Amino acid sequence: MNTSLDYPVIKFDRKYKKLYNQNYAELITVTYMDTNLLTDKMFNTLKEYECLGEDGICYSLQRQEYTVLIFVGDNGIVFQSLRDKSKFVEYHKYINHIFKVVIDESK
Repeated sequence: MNTSLDYPVIKFDRKYKKLYNQNYAELITVTYMDTNLLTDKMFNTLKEYECLGEDGICYSLQRQEYTVLIFVGDNGIVFQSLRDKSKFVEYHKYINHIFKVVIDESK
């Protein structure tokens, strides 16, 4: 991946295990997910994947509709990020673009 240009940013509020310390990631697809349709077991598996911080704490996840961003990072590791469902169109135009992964723990 060429990382010498100015890239859009994908922000996370903490270091999540799923990121594997990757600094850049290509957005490969955007889709929807309604976690209300998941069984409790499926939801808890998703929550552990999506919300497990490097500190070992599993942060909260609400049952609702999400825009799902699927990335492949600069180490070749695929990860997803759940965003507000209203962000679908905004992110869809960035498919095949490379993002800088930023951890902003100030919130």
